[in-house]
Amino acid sequence: MKKVLSLAIAAALVAPMAAMADATVYGKVRVASTKIDADVADSWGMYDESSRLGIKGSEDLGDGLKAIYKMEFGVATGSAFGGLSGRNAYVGLAGGFGTALAGRHDTPMKMSTGKLDLFADTIGDNDMGGTHMGIIMDRRVDGAIAYVSPSMSGFTVAGAVVQTTATDDFQDAISVAAMYSNGPWYGSLAYEALDGDLTGGNDEKQTRIGLGMLGMSGFSATLVYETRSDIGGTADSDTTAYTLNGAYKMGAHTIKAAYNSIDGDGASSGADADGYALGYQFNFSKRTDAQVLYTNKDFDAATANDMSKFSLQLNTKF
Repeated sequence: MKKVLSLAIAAALVAPMAAMADATVYGKVRVASTKIDADVADSWGMYDESSRLGIKGSEDLGDGLKAIYKMEFGVATGSAFGGLSGRNAYVGLAGGFGTALAGRHDTPMKMSTGKLDLFADTIGDNDMGGTHMGIIMDRRVDGAIAYVSPSMSGFTVAGAVVQTTATDDFQDAISVAAMYSNGPWYGSLAYEALDGDLTGGNDEKQTRIGLGMLGMSGFSATLVYETRSDIGGTADSDTTAYTLNGAYKMGAHTIKAAYNSIDGDGASSGADADGYALGYQFNFSKRTDAQVLYTNKDFDAATANDMSKFSLQLNTKF
């Protein structure tokens, strides 16, 4: 009976794997023990830093055309172990014309400067979300209809419209980007706008410039500069922000640093802040690394919550 049961279980496991023969299962596990010293309260706990699990694949449709798909989920590995969140999930077509897709995806603006963030998925991340110290507004959106061109002598363009159920318009937001990559040199220009019907006020607009030198004799240096206007639809609620990143890689060892600054006007005047990040990374292999990180962020407003963070982080991917 045990042998029959074992064979049945094995058959049940093999069948779906056979059906998914053209699919790739992948993921990252990123866990950090982080100490936070803040004006409001201090803490020390375990945090997830963008762990994920995904499946992706393609189907050859002939004549150089293929169908592509991806479903990726954030998997909390910190104090809220087991929680799931939506990441990129889409279906599309790819060929000599480029790639067209529909679903949930990073906007072209976010894509345009992703490789310039040398502290990505740590407390020093350029993005202002989660436990990060950053001041850059990145978006991952539902209802994206996007296109990415093939590389043309290093140049790539991307564009997306965003559909929501909040209005009867064809699109409620747009995002476009132009990117250039040639060896260690990288540059990008991006624009994003949220329609006033979506914000409940004025159109919110965002412009970003990215520049980088990546991996030249072990050195990397990047700059991201952005402006946002009428944030949340509020007139004259504006910010200007920039972040500088630098790193030097010596074999398995990498040292890195970042400086961020944001200035606000109007309703966003209380957003003024400066911060920095320091980090050391040791690569055990191409897939596994450990990092020691420190960040500090100071707001100009006396009532704001200044804070510093110290983090020990271990990462692996598969």
